[in-house]
Formats: sequence, C-alpha cells, structure tokens
Amino acid sequence: MSRLPSGYTVRPGTPADLPGVAGLLSAAHPERPVSLETLQRWDAGRSSEEPFQRLLIECGGRLVAFSETGVPREEDHPGWLSVEVVTLQPPWLLICWTWPESTPAPRVPIP
Repeated sequence: MSRLPSGYTVRPGTPADLPGVAGLLSAAHPERPVSLETLQRWDAGRSSEEPFQRLLIECGGRLVAFSETGVPREEDHPGWLSVEVVTLQPPWLLICWTWPESTPAPRVPIP
C-alpha cells in the first residue's frame, strides 16, 4: 500500500464513513443508488465471527475509493472471501494500491 501517489492515504473504514461509502457506491452505479440505511442494515447483518474489512482511500480528506473483503453473500463455499473495490479514479490508482510491494508494478500510461 505504500505505492499510492502523494496525497493519497489508506485507512480502515468506520461506521461514521458509511454516508461517504453510500455516496461513492451511488455515484459509481447511479442506476442502483445505495442508501445509508441499506449499508447499516448490511453491516448489522454480519456475524461478529465473520471476517470483514473495509478500507478507504482518501485524497485531500475526500473519499475516492474503498474496498471490502468479506464472506460472499451469493456463494456458499466454506473459507471463500470476496474482494470488492469501488472507485471513480483512474485505473492506475488501483494498480498502485493492490500490487504487491515485493513485485515491480507494471507501467501504466497516465492520460
């Protein structure tokens, strides 16, 4: 995660971040807007033993991307986890964020 461009930060999400997460999801999928209440219901429906993590990427204090790792709701395979990444940023941000530190990142043209 240390390869993010200058000015970008990563931190764990909290319940106070849900309005921003709902806004980003709704902006990414305007045909299926997500409300704060829906996210609160989804979060409340998780078991405390269930693995789950929400990470936020911010730039200048503004949420620009997030990821969620947890048990997939539509699959029933023990041990499986799903990863979802949502952003309206250019694809290079995701490559910088997800590429293993021990491996050189590929060169991606920045428009």
